[in-house]
Amino acid sequence: MKTDFDLKEVEIFCNVVQFSSFSEAARAMSLTQPTASAQVASLERSLGVKLLDRKGRKVFLTAEGKIFLGYAREMLALREKAKRALHNLTDHVQGQLVIGGSTIPGTYILPSLIGRFKNRYPEIQVTSMIGDSRTISNEVKKDLVEVGVVGSRPADRALEVEKLWEDELALVVRSDHARANARGGLSLKRAIEEPFILRDKGSGTRQVMERVFKTKGVRISSLNAVCQLGSTEAVKQGIKEGLGVSILSTRAIREEIASGQFRTIPIRGLEFTRFFYLITHSSRTQSLACQAFLTFLMTSR
Repeated sequence: MKTDFDLKEVEIFCNVVQFSSFSEAARAMSLTQPTASAQVASLERSLGVKLLDRKGRKVFLTAEGKIFLGYAREMLALREKAKRALHNLTDHVQGQLVIGGSTIPGTYILPSLIGRFKNRYPEIQVTSMIGDSRTISNEVKKDLVEVGVVGSRPADRALEVEKLWEDELALVVRSDHARANARGGLSLKRAIEEPFILRDKGSGTRQVMERVFKTKGVRISSLNAVCQLGSTEAVKQGIKEGLGVSILSTRAIREEIASGQFRTIPIRGLEFTRFFYLITHSSRTQSLACQAFLTFLMTSR
């Protein structure tokens, strides 16, 4: 006797018994009558016994079929019980979840999302880690972070990457900057003469800045860089102190723009845009807490 039958064959068999008809069972399951017949025949071959006899249009159980029917119904009932158990589990997800975010999403986007997520799943303990895009990508790869949101798309094949939200960056200056009210923005030549506060090399902001300037033949090394800082907040503080200007995400300066502390100045011919990316480990089975967060994130974007 072979035992390589599947539950679909068992389900069709039970429906044929219920309706006493292959055609009626096939119609109820949105199958063709030949398909239903073939599936039951396959089940009989696997079991090595005849389960059903046909008399005209009616179908009757054989002695072996009567024995198997009880077990078949138990199998289908157990399948439904398993589904309900998993459904109940996902409705009451518990556990721990470590979420990583590069500076902009980690500081300005994820906190509010995590708050709403916690309201939905209060029994999940969430830890948030903030670093530059390179660091978060490496932490996901090393399984220290289960899900990350970064501003630079990682190329590592060990990571699953999905595009999330678009982000706009701009040249940011203090409101009393001499060019703060310049109509039509600045020329590229004039812009690169400004004292620049740079982000560290691993940041997505820095990578976008390098990429866009490179399209115009401008290398970062040719900028009038006054310093390199490790966080957006540090860069913002440097601008406030009059240290220089910088390219920053407009998401990071909303409060300063609203309060009149900062202004953004267009650089003619340049657009600084990027996407934030969701990253997970490509070969890791995600925890239920992680699955719940990913579903929540996708329906919230």
